[in-house]
Amino acid sequence: MEELLQTLEKCLPEIFAEKVIGDLIPGLYSTRYLANLRSRGEGPKHFKIGRRVMYRKEDFITWIKNRLEVTYYE
Repeated sequence: MEELLQTLEKCLPEIFAEKVIGDLIPGLYSTRYLANLRSRGEGPKHFKIGRRVMYRKEDFITWIKNRLEVTYYE
């Protein structure tokens, strides 16, 4: 998971459109899934420019970190 976070930190621009996630890391989150989360108030913080949904890198990465599930095996 740390590798994913490093990739996002390195490759995401400070402000980016929703489709960038699908282009950067296919299979991570689809635009449809993010739209569903937004409609339920569960997605990352976002704003709109016209019809385009935009995210701030810091907000998106914070949201990802909060969703991480850590499993400990004994």
